[in-house]
Amino acid sequence: MFFHQYKYRIKFFLKMPTVMFWALVFPIILGTLFQCTFGSKGNYDTFETIPVAIVIEQENDTNKQFLTMMNSLTFENGDYMFDVKEVTRKDADELLSKDDVYGIITLSNQRDLIVARSGMNESIIQQFLNQYLRSESYITDIATNHPEDLPKAVANLTQSMDLVQTTSLAGSEMSYNTQYFYALIAMVCMFGSYLGIQNAKDIQANLSAVAARRCVSASKKITLIIADTFAALTIHFLEIVIVFFYLQLIGVDLGHKLLLFFLTCFIGSLIGILIGQFLSAAIRCSENAKDGICTSVSLILSFLSGLMFANIKDIIEKNAPIINRINPAALITDCFYSLSVFDDYTRYFRSLITLVIIAVILLTATILFVRRERYESI
Repeated sequence: MFFHQYKYRIKFFLKMPTVMFWALVFPIILGTLFQCTFGSKGNYDTFETIPVAIVIEQENDTNKQFLTMMNSLTFENGDYMFDVKEVTRKDADELLSKDDVYGIITLSNQRDLIVARSGMNESIIQQFLNQYLRSESYITDIATNHPEDLPKAVANLTQSMDLVQTTSLAGSEMSYNTQYFYALIAMVCMFGSYLGIQNAKDIQANLSAVAARRCVSASKKITLIIADTFAALTIHFLEIVIVFFYLQLIGVDLGHKLLLFFLTCFIGSLIGILIGQFLSAAIRCSENAKDGICTSVSLILSFLSGLMFANIKDIIEKNAPIINRINPAALITDCFYSLSVFDDYTRYFRSLITLVIIAVILLTATILFVRRERYESI
């Protein structure tokens, strides 16, 4: 029964012109306009020295070695990687608030990084600090257990830090304007809400003749809901894949970790569909009004993810970070950004897990709203 309903919904959606336009044609047109406008501008082919505030809370040989290493690192073009400013904690906070430095590193028994926002320069500082701490731990362990290998370990440390300056973040050649395309993909995911609206409409007997016939059929409502959701997800995800490869074709580099990229798109597509199903099931108004509400919600979430104004996420992070933690469009772009910038996947999986939680909440809420409906007659 499930596969029969699934096949039926696939055929049904393929006959809906709005499905093809908003989730396929429109983002292709918008992506083309973005590429024509931005072109290849904004690539991080060269870097500028990054000002960093250093607060020395405890002076020792280990921290002196850290400062020496930090002052010696250079980019491939010969420029120094960091402009180190040794200041007090009060002055460091003031410099950070005025955007005169990109981060504060405090040196005591441990080294901590404080930043005000997410960005390429902040990521470079974080990558350097993580790499240094890993290498330092490695050398300490060698010195304790195998002191005879210490010279080789120090040589490896130097080579490791050279990797940071030449390949760690420049390898992806991420363009500043790529974030607009990330937000565009997130918007496409949110446009799955149109399919969600149709799913909810065709399961509520008081809204359409099709829904009335389906409600008196032998199929359980939960079976219909899940089959409809998976059918919509199949169509919508394939549209996102087509948009992705089109953007690649016209010269937009969205990264090379395709498996994790498409996993994010898959979860994001599911959330977009579930948003439409939830809103349509929870709000009692005309179909046109529901379309308008879903459009507004999708565009607002996309705006807050940086589609129209790239720095909006940084502003929100500084003033109301909770919005970035619950906005699915912002979480989707954060996943893409993490895949392009960071070597580890901590931030990526944190955002992805949050998306999964949101999807589970929306699906559960939709099922509860639909299943509790009763009709005097159909």
